[in-house]
Amino acid sequence: MTVVWHHEHRVHERHVAPERSRIVWWILGASLVLSVAVASGWFFWKGWRSGSLPAIVERTLFVPIGYEDGHVLWFSGVARLARGISAADNRLTVSEADYAQAIDAMVRRHALEDIASEENVSVSSSDVSSAVEWTDDIRSFQSLAGWSDGEYLNYIQRSFVLSTAVQNAILASEEYQARARERMTDLQSKLALGIAFEDVAKEYSEDPGTAQIKGSFGYVLPSEVDAAFASVFLLPPNTPSDVVTTADAYWILRIEDSVTDESGTRYLLRGIAVKKGTLADILDERTSTITPWLWVR
Repeated sequence: MTVVWHHEHRVHERHVAPERSRIVWWILGASLVLSVAVASGWFFWKGWRSGSLPAIVERTLFVPIGYEDGHVLWFSGVARLARGISAADNRLTVSEADYAQAIDAMVRRHALEDIASEENVSVSSSDVSSAVEWTDDIRSFQSLAGWSDGEYLNYIQRSFVLSTAVQNAILASEEYQARARERMTDLQSKLALGIAFEDVAKEYSEDPGTAQIKGSFGYVLPSEVDAAFASVFLLPPNTPSDVVTTADAYWILRIEDSVTDESGTRYLLRGIAVKKGTLADILDERTSTITPWLWVR
């Protein structure tokens, strides 16, 4: 009788122990979920723009606060960038406008990253760090913003280095410059119809230095203008050139007169320019229709 009772008792204990273990784990899991829910609820109710959280929490609190064009906006990035914007204005208090500007900056940053990916442009950590000189002004800004060196490199320097690399890729891109070349073809058609070179230059040239004076460079030495213009000085007077490409524009040029003095032969040069598409233009176009969907106030 005793043996049977002990046997049943052991069976009973083996059966009950796992049940207790599962209950404990359920309680712990439920407590964790409840804690996260309460913390998140407080965070969203308090408002992510409150600015009351310490820097270490801002840096580590990866809470999604919005969504835009396939990218998640994280509290940590927006909050730290907003603090930097206020510090750049020599203010300690982060305003509503600072957060709005930080979100706009994040939208443009994501668009820049997308364009860089499309153009197979990337920058390394060494490219970024080697391009900055840690001046007293930067250190003063960091102190006011509460930014680490890594935050400065991430939010400021990396965007600068990457945008420079992307800009160079865009200026050489057939796809992005198609619109500028189409405008240049249209201007060539106007000249072919007999419209005066000077009139086309004044009406349509996109070079701010010469457009208002009908495209005139004045009398110049070949060494005083872009090296890409060299072939133009070999043309007969009043002969429009083919399209000449420089780093940032497309040109139609012509020589109208020449004089020789002690410095050499100077040529009366006139030109019509169409500016190449820039990164700023493309970012404006891409982000103009984006309104981030914010999940919290």
